[in-house]
Amino acid sequence: DADIAIRMFDPTQGALIARRLGETPLGLYGARDYLARRGRPQSVRDLPDFDLIGFDRDDAIIRNFQARGLAVDRHSFGVRTDDQVLGWRLLRAGAGLGFAQVKLAETAPELERLLPDLPLPSLPVWLVMHEEVRANARIRRVADALSDGLRAFLTR
Repeated sequence: DADIAIRMFDPTQGALIARRLGETPLGLYGARDYLARRGRPQSVRDLPDFDLIGFDRDDAIIRNFQARGLAVDRHSFGVRTDDQVLGWRLLRAGAGLGFAQVKLAETAPELERLLPDLPLPSLPVWLVMHEEVRANARIRRVADALSDGLRAFLTR
């Protein structure tokens, strides 16, 4: 079994081959029908007045808010999940405002970017595989194709 993963954090486990593919910027988004119902935040200080989608146990978003002087904790997020696919689906379904990769959100016409000047970190994108995979030419070709495709997506 080949074990290939696309990660958005620096890989630390031994016996891995890691290729840094680039970075992906983040943005704040809301579904257009949610925004029609609730309005649009005019500044970061307005965000606590909206339903925010955030992580349940991961505190990365909370730390980012706190670094900007906003006193938030996990209860500040009306919708919480550590499942990023579920968070993406909740955002697209209009459950609240959330953070998403700009390139990915641009493919979802139901989303609108909010506060585009909000300083948000970019996420590193890595292609990670077990070192034994490099001995398998077919898997290496798959990894090369993934790497090429993702780099092209990140730089367009």
